[in-house]
Amino acid sequence: MAFGFGSSSSSSSSSAESAAPPAPNREERKKCWAARDAYFDCLTKNSIIKPGEESKGPDGQPLKDGGSLCKVERDIYGKDCGKSWIDYFNQRRVLDYKNQERIRLAEERTAREAAQKGRR
Repeated sequence: MAFGFGSSSSSSSSSAESAAPPAPNREERKKCWAARDAYFDCLTKNSIIKPGEESKGPDGQPLKDGGSLCKVERDIYGKDCGKSWIDYFNQRRVLDYKNQERIRLAEERTAREAAQKGRR
């Protein structure tokens, strides 16, 4: 069940607020997190960083059969999570990957510099 918690509507009228879906309960949140984790696991297994790029192979080219990797997982994720949560999780995944990549590169540079100092 999709939920509308954190919707992007900026209207503050009481009629708009009363029409907004209720915030997700604990079970709905758990269901969303499980769907997100399954989808992201599928993306990771297929070497896909950015959600939404499942129709491309690891080489960046469209899949030959016109299909999409992780379609089942993506559909469940879209059904079980609200749009604002999906947007947040997807952005977070890309940012986390970029941060991990920066850390990895910095550690490699530090190791190279230490090795060079050790040779002197």
